[in-house]
Amino acid sequence: MDTEYFQHKGINFASVIYSKERLEYLENEFQVLDDDVYIVTFPKSGTNWMMEILSLIHSNGDISWCHKVPNYIRIPWLDVCGPGVKLVDEYQSPRLFSSHLPIQFFPKSFFSSKAKIQMSVKYFTYKGVNFSPGSYSQESLNIAENEFQVQDNDVYIVTYPKSGTNWMIEILSLLRTYGNPTWCNSVPIWLRSPWFESVEGQSQMIDITPPRVFTSHLPFPIFAKSFFTSKAKIIYVMRNPKDILVSLFHFSKMVCHYKDPGSFEEFFEDFLQGNVLYSSWFDHVKGWMQMKTNKNFFYITYEELHQDLRGSVVKICDFLGKELHEAQTDLVVNNSSFKTMKENKMSNYSLLPQDRIDQTKGSFMRKGITGDWKNHFTVAQNEYFDTVYQEKMKDLNMKFFWEDS
Repeated sequence: MDTEYFQHKGINFASVIYSKERLEYLENEFQVLDDDVYIVTFPKSGTNWMMEILSLIHSNGDISWCHKVPNYIRIPWLDVCGPGVKLVDEYQSPRLFSSHLPIQFFPKSFFSSKAKIQMSVKYFTYKGVNFSPGSYSQESLNIAENEFQVQDNDVYIVTYPKSGTNWMIEILSLLRTYGNPTWCNSVPIWLRSPWFESVEGQSQMIDITPPRVFTSHLPFPIFAKSFFTSKAKIIYVMRNPKDILVSLFHFSKMVCHYKDPGSFEEFFEDFLQGNVLYSSWFDHVKGWMQMKTNKNFFYITYEELHQDLRGSVVKICDFLGKELHEAQTDLVVNNSSFKTMKENKMSNYSLLPQDRIDQTKGSFMRKGITGDWKNHFTVAQNEYFDTVYQEKMKDLNMKFFWEDS
């Protein structure tokens, strides 16, 4: 018999083991205890393996519990119907639970508790590109590519991760208010410019009024099709891929929907091979550079922003047709500095709960410098990177700002 699915807030669930009533109860009424531990996974990511590990930790390594009691009774499924519901409701503290729930459906009481989540992250692919189930779904990506309606006065900030995305959001936020920082100081950065391809972003963008500014990490081949018949504009921000690699390595340790990067040597190779979230930097840049002569496309580098922020702001204003007085331009520059953003809780992501970003493992805004790769690469790694870079970028026929440094 074919399994029937139903949708709950845009996500598919199997009706044989889930119900809307149970999902609503868990999200809004279930009471998380401070000593709870939750194993959260996308299916086939190592759930049962983690259940076995935590069972053995719970029993101080005594395997008799694992041999006598099925794992779904030792660590009940929080979200499924059937016998598991009674187990969940009657489980004695300290409690261990498993779940496949996306973050937006997870019990709200968790976020005001001291309970912990042990996540096992496995990326999925959409048309050959790696995405995290913690932020995206096949449906959200299909909506972004094929159904999302771009408006002529939209502006899209497009980047590969760790290229200066949030810096550009802050700049455009300040341009909108002519340098007045009130909006930036009172509204979280992810609400000012939602990610139009993410599950959460698609719920947030309902409240965005024109002219809209959206953010995206999407590669060129799967960007919103409606953009290419519109008058909307894209600002594409690039950065020295060596610095991206280093920044992404540290970032992956603290952001929960990223895979653990392993050692720097392992991550170094994964990055060059495109075995990371959003896949290949080389493909991302080469794809978007097909637009470089389009009048609605503007590209700039992190290094240019860093070297001459004021000059960069002026160029961005010219592209957007935004007129600012000298004093207003000064306000934009001063209020979008790394120091100002790092101290602004609406821009530094410190408001996000620990299950999204573990700030004990580092700061979201780490250094904000150029050339940090020199503190991490060995001579051999640098030479190897240059060889791969030259091979992959040889047909682009472009010279980038960082190639002179």
